[in-house]
Amino acid sequence: MAKAASSSASSGDAPSWGLAFLRLYVGWVLMSAGYAKVVADTGADFVTAQSARIAASPNWYRWFGEDVVLANAGLFAFLIQWGELVGGVLLFLGALTRPVGIAVAFMMVNFYFCGPVGQQGYVLLMLVTALACAISRAGHRMGLDGWVGESLPRAVTW
Repeated sequence: MAKAASSSASSGDAPSWGLAFLRLYVGWVLMSAGYAKVVADTGADFVTAQSARIAASPNWYRWFGEDVVLANAGLFAFLIQWGELVGGVLLFLGALTRPVGIAVAFMMVNFYFCGPVGQQGYVLLMLVTALACAISRAGHRMGLDGWVGESLPRAVTW
């Protein structure tokens, strides 16, 4: 089993080295941002400060932003802190890259609509890169997915 997992990490079906380096970069950026928020104990005020951006967002998103995010600002502050930190660590290590890449992309969609003005281009770049890592199985190159992916349930790594 270990031989099969090891060989899949080095076979021709592994993603390109470029995607692996992008995965490392996105992981590092998220890990650093999440760590800074955890250390600073970023709270609900961080989320509620974005209320004007949420109010200016499209109707289909505004409902979610006002009735779910702002109504649970403390919970979402916690999710942002730890989502960035844990998601960044997992992407950096190349572990559970597909589900984590999709979760990070979802987080970036939310940052696009309610994050600071002027950051949308950067957020879109992070979103597309996270999706590329998920779709391409970027954790199979220079990551833990190549070694432990075979032993995890298919529902986790599909």
